[in-house]
Amino acid sequence: MNIWLCGLDVTDYLKKIFTLDMITLNEDRHLNNLAVLFSGDKASPAPIFDNGISLLTANQSVNWYFPIEENVKRVVARPFCGSHEKMFQYFGPGFHLDMDSARKWLEKEEISRERQVLQYQLERYPFLDSK
Repeated sequence: MNIWLCGLDVTDYLKKIFTLDMITLNEDRHLNNLAVLFSGDKASPAPIFDNGISLLTANQSVNWYFPIEENVKRVVARPFCGSHEKMFQYFGPGFHLDMDSARKWLEKEEISRERQVLQYQLERYPFLDSK
């Protein structure tokens, strides 16, 4: 995939973004949250930014009386389709995680809904394990 105006291939950039969004359930990845930076004649992908509506934190349709798995079903992905998994499948993995280290890190974090959601998400995607 090329942005023909600046000759920049953004495929790896989109792979990383959509992998992260799938894991974190980011519902706010609209086209204004995808960016290219210019410095003189050189173009490069912007750092990944604006992940605020993630881990079910600001989703208006979340009902915490329901289990996490039910709330996850209510997540609507953006910008290209309503499914994080479909965008991930189309673009492919942008990175892999050391799942054991991620789980150990999460266990040390304060118990919260966000922690529970992230733990649930890591269990859903064992194929992202770097091992």
